[in-house]
Amino acid sequence: MTLDYFSYFSFNAKLEFDKKIYHLKVTLCYNSKLNRKEFGVLSDDFTGSAKLLVYQQIYNQHDCEWMDINNQDNSALVQQIGAIIFKNNI
Repeated sequence: MTLDYFSYFSFNAKLEFDKKIYHLKVTLCYNSKLNRKEFGVLSDDFTGSAKLLVYQQIYNQHDCEWMDINNQDNSALVQQIGAIIFKNNI
C-alpha cells in the first residue's frame, strides 16, 4: 500500500440480497492521489475478488451510483452494498 492510500475506519454489516445473506467487512479508505473516498468490501460469500466501491453523482440528478472499480460492476448487489454504506452515515 502506498502513502497515497490509507484506511481510516471499518465496520461490519449484514446484507440480505437475492435470498442470500452476505456478511460484509467494509473499510473506508482515502485515495489522496485521486482525491476521493474508496470503500473496500470483503466477504467470504463473494465469488471472486473483494470489491472496491466508489460513488459518483448521476448527471442532472440528486442520486448517486456505486461502482466496483476492481470489476467495473454497477450491479444491483453493488448498489445495495452502497446503500448500507450510506445507512452507516459515511
